Parts: sequence; C-alpha cells; structure tokens
Amino acid sequence: MKEEPVNPKVEFLMAVAGPLASLVLALVFWSLERLAAGIGWPTPLVGVASYLGYINLLLAVFNLLPAFPLDGGRMLRAALWFWRKDLLGATQTASQIGSGFGLALMLLGVLAFIQGQFIGGMWWLLIGAFLRSAAAATYRQLLVSEMLRDKPVRDFMQTRPVTVSPDIPIQTFVDDYVYHHHFKMFPVVDNGRLFGCITTRDIKQLPRDQWPARRVSDLTAPCSDANTVSPDMPAGRLITEMSRPGANSRYMVVDGERLVGVISLRDLKAFIALKLELEPREL
Repeated sequence: MKEEPVNPKVEFLMAVAGPLASLVLALVFWSLERLAAGIGWPTPLVGVASYLGYINLLLAVFNLLPAFPLDGGRMLRAALWFWRKDLLGATQTASQIGSGFGLALMLLGVLAFIQGQFIGGMWWLLIGAFLRSAAAATYRQLLVSEMLRDKPVRDFMQTRPVTVSPDIPIQTFVDDYVYHHHFKMFPVVDNGRLFGCITTRDIKQLPRDQWPARRVSDLTAPCSDANTVSPDMPAGRLITEMSRPGANSRYMVVDGERLVGVISLRDLKAFIALKLELEPREL
C-alpha cells in the first residue's frame, strides 16, 4: 500500500475481506471433502480437502486476533479511529496491543521449548517477534508520514546542488565529483539548462578502460518521473517512494525545465531524527 486508507470504513472493509475469504475457502474445501467422500474419491484427496479447510479456518481465526497489523488489529484500529477521529492515536493504541500479543506469543514459545516442543516453540517465537516488529514499524511509518504530510519538498531540498557539465570525461567526473562529494546521483546542467542526471549505477556498466574516452553526456539519463520531483510534492509521499526496494534515494527538484534543488533520503531522515529527538512519541 502506498498510503493509509482514507477513512475508518475503508480500513474496516479492507481488513475484514481477508478473514472472510479464508472462511469462504474453508467452507468450499469442507464441502468438497463431503462431496469427494460421497462419490468415493481416493482417501488422500479427501484428506487434503479436509486439511485445507482446517488450515483456512485456522488462518481466519488467527487473523481476527486484535493484534495490529493483523486484520483483526486493523479492524480494531478502524473502530478506534472512528471513535477518536484520530488516526495516529488509534494506530498507537492498536500497535501497543499488537506488541502485547506478540510478547504473549513469544512467552508461549518459551513455554513450548521448556516442555520439549522445539518446532512449535520456534514458530511461536518467530510469529511473536514478527508481530512486535511489524506493529512498531507500522506505527513509526505512519508517524513519519504525519510529520511530513503538510510539508512540501522545497522545505528540505538543497538549493545549491553540485552539478556536472555534460562535456567532461567520465574519469574526471569520477575523480573530481563522485569520490569528492560521495553522491550517487548528480544533475547534469548545460548552459543553465537541465540536461538530465548521471548516477554511479550508470558508470558501473561502462568498462573501466573507457572512462577517459567517454563523456558524461554519453551516460546521462533524461529527466523523467523516475529521477525528478516537483518542489510542491508532499515530502511524506516522496519518502514513501524513496523507501521502496530499488528506488532512487536522491531526486532532482525541477520547476518546469529549471533545476531548483536536489533532495535525498538522507535529508529527510535527518529531519525525522531531529523531530523525534525534540518531540518524542512513545511506541
């Protein structure tokens, strides 16, 4: 999901869909079991249908636990959100309950270990640890989004970014820019016009012996939504995009065809760390 649901009703309907689907599947497989047994299907097929019905029922019951971010926990958050009219506060409470459930499952795992049930105990420990981690991470993600929600990219961008001429050799670019400034992406500007950008990822694809002969313009990627953002874009939406696997961590900020700055994930994280230090919120 790229963002949180727009209201408690949407949250509740999304959360309840998962357990309902599991219950429907359980009924389907149990009906198939009876049908298969009635017409004399092989015993292994009847057993598989019965087992799948049981597993889906178990999954539905487990997901209905009010342990955020399980579906039951999201239903609880939707109710708290509707009652309090406060998404952040509802998420904080649901996350605390989810962490409590996670701790309880971990304690069950320890008890299972003591009783000699090593495999079962291991699973309880892993599931409990996952619940605690996921609950805290989901709340932290929402907290960060709330911090940045009303703030545009222009509030965090570097207004005097280091730019590169398209005419310099790749070897000079690496020696004088990459190794000096330690950035992975540089805007390429030609006579005041934004030409595009060049990244260390592009340079890695070029054989080392060609660096002195090839120029920056040969590896410059054109401007696109993958490497540019508007200065008015909400910073919360941008950090979500930056946090995705394989996404860029540094973007050019453009106004029309003019480069007005550069923003990086490091800049946003520095603000978040300072904000949390001055205005801490308990998980």
